Amino acid sequence: MFEYFPGNYVWNLGVVAALNSGGYIDEIDRACRPLRDAASRGEDAGSEEFLASWTAVVDDLVEAADENRKAGRELAAGHAYARAANYLINAERMQSADAPDRNAIYRRVLDLMGQSFELADSTTVRVAIPYRDTTLPAYLTRPADAADRTPCVVMWNGLDSTKEHQYLSGFNRELAQRGIATLMVDCPGSGEALRLQGLTAQLESEEWATACVDYVETLGFIDPDRIGIAGWSLGGYYAPRAAAFEKRL
Repeated sequence: MFEYFPGNYVWNLGVVAALNSGGYIDEIDRACRPLRDAASRGEDAGSEEFLASWTAVVDDLVEAADENRKAGRELAAGHAYARAANYLINAERMQSADAPDRNAIYRRVLDLMGQSFELADSTTVRVAIPYRDTTLPAYLTRPADAADRTPCVVMWNGLDSTKEHQYLSGFNRELAQRGIATLMVDCPGSGEALRLQGLTAQLESEEWATACVDYVETLGFIDPDRIGIAGWSLGGYYAPRAAAFEKRL
């Protein structure tokens, strides 16, 4: 793994994740350069400084995006909002569970993603999957030329990643170019499902798999006989169990 901060695994993971999700190396360097001394103290000791430095770059990006939007340069603005969300979610991810204002920071990520969809990606929308007495938050990407009977992949995240990480990874766009829709879900125990709705992890992944398939089957353009599932990291453990018990997958 590329090590911007030699020996600091967690911080380097954040850097690499941001780069792999469409980050610009010059923007990431601006966020990281002031942190070199802090990195030597360990990831826990300096995580708040990491967030502050990356947020400063996010603030600059949002200011530029706002100016582009006012000037009618909507695509440039949308892409900048997406990069800002990328940097902020990777910095937020590293904070402790009880870090101050963590939920407010995550809500800002959601807002940035929404603005990015509005201006730069009309094929992706935010959706809510009915689940128990609440919902599972998700993003749905539909191929631009989707016809009836479009296949769909339900995509699950890992231990501490989010649907935002999934979207920004670009997997959904790769699938869309192949005529496949993607439903990117915050599973119980992760992302918005945990942060804002209090849904903790559970072993029986087939329960929320059923909720996902039920939802997908309500979409008129999806072929119900071609619904698949994929998961990364911890989601790669949840997905095979779900497919074993939920026979529509």
